[in-house]
Amino acid sequence: ATYEVVLGEGRKRQLRRMFECMGRRVIDLARVRLGPLGLGGLPEGALRPLSAPELERLKRAVGLR
Repeated sequence: ATYEVVLGEGRKRQLRRMFECMGRRVIDLARVRLGPLGLGGLPEGALRPLSAPELERLKRAVGLR
């Protein structure tokens, strides 16, 4: 089965423990968003510059604008 979970804040191994309590084992996790920034097809460990709109959304999200 595939699940989609949205966390406001995650702690170390939180999802794995939550699913273990439901009798499920987590085989793979994929982060698809970090705050207001979608990661899209960015490979694991890769970096890319933020676009101007992404930078503005990030600033708003942390209260800088």
